[in-house]
Amino acid sequence: MAERSFPYYMMAIGYSSFRFLITFDQPLPQPMKTVDIINAAGVSLILLAFFLLTIRKLRSDSLLYNILNMVGAGLACYGSWLISAFPFMVLEGIWSLVAALGLIRNVLLKRPGQNLEEE
Repeated sequence: MAERSFPYYMMAIGYSSFRFLITFDQPLPQPMKTVDIINAAGVSLILLAFFLLTIRKLRSDSLLYNILNMVGAGLACYGSWLISAFPFMVLEGIWSLVAALGLIRNVLLKRPGQNLEEE
């Protein structure tokens, strides 16, 4: 086996009485690529919307909640398309579409003084 140079690293993992030596044949982490930034931004927006909803800082029918979900899912869908992750592209595309429909239903079509929960 050839000698590994500095960019490669090795890690020993103990499991019961056996020791395994795992060699990572990948170089050390590189700066993020554009597609990684797009995916990270999209997923971060979705998680931010979920977190704010969970701690009751946003309502599910608020403008900001629907925009965060729609834009986040749209970015994640585009990023999934760039890396050819088609199942995730479908998931995020549908998520974005549902958020857009929620935005239309709960915000744009809501008349002043109308409470959607009473429907």
